[in-house]
Amino acid sequence: IVMATINVVGGFMVTDRMLQMFRKR
Repeated sequence: IVMATINVVGGFMVTDRMLQMFRKR
């Protein structure tokens, strides 16, 4: 369960990071 939570949080952070980069462009 812990690993799954970390995976979801990590994926969310990556998605947010990609969105920020896209907004800058």
